[in-house]
Amino acid sequence: MPIYMIAFPEGFVKIGWAADCAQRLADGFGNNSHPPALCGKLTPPHFKLVGLWEGTRAEEEEIQTQMNEGKLLRKDNANEFYEASEQHKILRDLQTNFAALPFPEQLPPPGPLAKRSRACCRGWAHWCNHCGATFANNANRKRHLAHTPPACKRARLG
Repeated sequence: MPIYMIAFPEGFVKIGWAADCAQRLADGFGNNSHPPALCGKLTPPHFKLVGLWEGTRAEEEEIQTQMNEGKLLRKDNANEFYEASEQHKILRDLQTNFAALPFPEQLPPPGPLAKRSRACCRGWAHWCNHCGATFANNANRKRHLAHTPPACKRARLG
């Protein structure tokens, strides 16, 4: 079950984990929170596979935590996307600590999940009415409201 890295020509890289990496890449990342510059560009052929490495979900989450300065989730909600300037650091860590896997020869067609999902947030912003935090998708806004951070609780009471 591989950890993958993909690169976008807009200046971002993404790392992630998937049980079926070829299918994950084929389905795209339209449901992920992402930098606004990638709106509408989260499906093939808008990105390039940089590498695959043998790893677990827990190991991938540890890499994300290290990249996010000790936190699994960042305030900007683009948690698995990093500026291209970070690519060499991430790549070095992956190549040093994990065994490389071969690339899939061809991606399968998008699965049923991708067909039901919209292509992207289309640049729409979702926000918290209490603290003003913005989110790339409504699922993240709902998660924020369900697990309210202290700053938002203070704004609700204030």
